[in-house]
Amino acid sequence: MPLSKLVKTFDKTASVSVLRELSQAYKSEPNLECYIKKAHQLLAKLMRATNFLLWVYQPSDNSIEFIYQVDEKDPDVHSADKQPLPDPQESTTAWVIIHAQELIYVPADSSLANFWGRGAHPEQWVGMPLKSQAGICIGALVIQSYASEQLYDEQQQKVFRLFSVLVASAVAKYTRVDEIEQIVLNRTQTLQHELQKETQSDRVQQAIFDIASLTRTHIKLNDLYKKVHAIFDTIFDASNILITRYSETENTLTYAYIVDSDDMEQYRGLTLPMRESMTSYLINRRKGALFDQDSMKAQMAIGELKAVIGNAMFNSWIGAPMISGSNVYGVIILQSYEDDIIYTEADLEILQFVANHVARTLAIHLKTERTLIEQQKITAQHQKVEDQHQHLLEALSHLHSTQQQLLENEKVAALGGLVAGVTHEVNTPLGICITAVSHLLNIDKLFQQQLLDKKLTAAQLAKYAGERRQIGELIAVNMRRSDKLMKNFKQMSAVQSSHALQQVELKSYFEKVISSNLSDLKLAGQQIIFSCDEIINIKTNVDALAQILTQLIANSIKHAPHKSQDVMIYLSLRCHGNSITLDYTDNGSGMQESQLEQLFDPFYTTSRRTGASGLGAHLIYNQATHSLQGKITASSPQNNGLQIKIQFPRVLQYAQSDQIAI
Repeated sequence: MPLSKLVKTFDKTASVSVLRELSQAYKSEPNLECYIKKAHQLLAKLMRATNFLLWVYQPSDNSIEFIYQVDEKDPDVHSADKQPLPDPQESTTAWVIIHAQELIYVPADSSLANFWGRGAHPEQWVGMPLKSQAGICIGALVIQSYASEQLYDEQQQKVFRLFSVLVASAVAKYTRVDEIEQIVLNRTQTLQHELQKETQSDRVQQAIFDIASLTRTHIKLNDLYKKVHAIFDTIFDASNILITRYSETENTLTYAYIVDSDDMEQYRGLTLPMRESMTSYLINRRKGALFDQDSMKAQMAIGELKAVIGNAMFNSWIGAPMISGSNVYGVIILQSYEDDIIYTEADLEILQFVANHVARTLAIHLKTERTLIEQQKITAQHQKVEDQHQHLLEALSHLHSTQQQLLENEKVAALGGLVAGVTHEVNTPLGICITAVSHLLNIDKLFQQQLLDKKLTAAQLAKYAGERRQIGELIAVNMRRSDKLMKNFKQMSAVQSSHALQQVELKSYFEKVISSNLSDLKLAGQQIIFSCDEIINIKTNVDALAQILTQLIANSIKHAPHKSQDVMIYLSLRCHGNSITLDYTDNGSGMQESQLEQLFDPFYTTSRRTGASGLGAHLIYNQATHSLQGKITASSPQNNGLQIKIQFPRVLQYAQSDQIAI
């Protein structure tokens, strides 16, 4: 209803203008606080609004937010924080929210006196519930007056009621915006966390790649250790690192690479018998370990860890053996003396994973010198394999060429057979026409001679006219037959280029095709019974479907038995997943087994005497197998009628190279 209809006598023009401006305020104000301030200013244009209050209610946790309050006697009596909803027996505003009803209080109404447990008592209090479109109360809007001479009459209350409806709509929108922003914030934090995980994963993957790249060239071992250290620094803090090499046959440890902020530097390059230490602890366990001071002492207390070499005053320590195959090639240890650098189980898992890749790289470098001759043999074998591979590629290429040639030969043979069939079929009527024309020329010549000799009798003229009419009819019949053959052949050529795909509802589409053939069916005295699963939406070559059905109906009419029984056609469509099955049956004359084997061959027909070309079934076959990319079978139980079953995909997609075979 227009605003002008709702405001009767109370400054109608001003009320309509203010309410319209309020309905547009949501678009211009950035948040709910700014909006309600604007609303307060607009309300003040219509009535006294020196005492104005907005509560927003959250039903999910039964809480309220004091969004806006202006009171000339109780300023700022409420906190802006979210608070539980007060008892509705002690708060008029809470009563309005809980009951989702408006409430108007005057001192004469003693039943509401208990609502004011504190604060000044108004002369009139008007509270309106704010409801969402779903009818859920989402807050309350209140105005009140402390002056008995300035009360709100019914018209003002009516305007305030409408004013509250517009405010409720805006509150619902702003609340929804806040919820969306919180969802976006939560999602952003989740994505940031996932991004951090992905970034760490990317770093690990890059580290694995970089470590693997070290095997491409032979470098000195000390340079190798430096590169490994640099790679580790990209994954986590590796300020203090130790790489030892282990010789199982000699049971020794070589302190191959050390960077430590304390006192481990003196061990660099030393090879010592392996003794009890945190390094031997890792080698004997063949798995990594994570220690802080408490866990280290606990392991020592139970005898699992017997001694520590070097500075044991670390804050965090992780180590992992370098294992490749069944061999332990050494140990990588990281430790931290800083309170803000603490390794985790996740770091240990990454360290063990990367350490094993380092082991593989180290193994390659250690074996390089000893396996040089073997490498040469492998190179020779590799060359042999490459040669064999090249021979296989050449053989495969030759095979593909042969297959392509066979395919082309098959296409040429098929085309040659078709051309031969067309030639044969067309030669017959054309031969008859040529013979007829030759005979026509002979009788014309004889007729002209008799005419010149003035020996033409009435009987001879009648005979000449009769023969000429018969020859004309013979020529016309055979020329029409040739024309029909050419049209059928042209139709098959058009089929080859028809690849248009459309989305249709199968049942309604077939009903249209059947309807277009009803006149031919009625003329032939035939009926068609059609059944289809409800609502089958497909994407296929619908022109091919229409041609198939039309040709099937034409064949049934052409080969209908010449007897008094009713001629029936039964057509059904079923859908199984992504496959459509079309079953077509008539009660015509049927076919023998030997005839069925040739049914889909071009130019094969059992009714050549009646003018059949033998291309209809071949056209159906091409449309079903190529245009629809389906399968087609035919049967004739006890030579009683013909049954055609076609299965094709519900959603068809042509490959770029798909072609229709003719």
